[in-house]
Amino acid sequence: MPAPSYDGSVSPGLEYLRRYQTALNTYNSKQYEEAQRLFSALLAGSNANDMTDNCVYWMGEAAMQRGLTGEAIALFSNVIEYRGADKVDDALLSRASAYTREGNTAQARSDLDRLLRDFPGSEHTGMARQMLRALR
Repeated sequence: MPAPSYDGSVSPGLEYLRRYQTALNTYNSKQYEEAQRLFSALLAGSNANDMTDNCVYWMGEAAMQRGLTGEAIALFSNVIEYRGADKVDDALLSRASAYTREGNTAQARSDLDRLLRDFPGSEHTGMARQMLRALR
């Protein structure tokens, strides 16, 4: 699937949000393949909006849970490229975890360093520092 467009200036409608919540509930119920399908269908049938990053991020998390590390890295990379998206710090942490799982500690360190540099107020800074210590 090509990277969906992101537009932080467009709010999604109620139907989109309802479908998003259904997909997220499916993910939280550990039905990862179905969650990915639901998020993908939501993106395919919608215009770019400020929830696109969330959908792509959760697709990446579902891919990680399914052991599809390469796919997860690609999805997290899409989120990281979205200017102004609110899931970039989450995606950096998750992509660092995926790179660590693949044994690519240099790229994992790079993502963690970027998270600490670009998002010093993120809720993920403590975890990023902990992961960096473990990678040394």
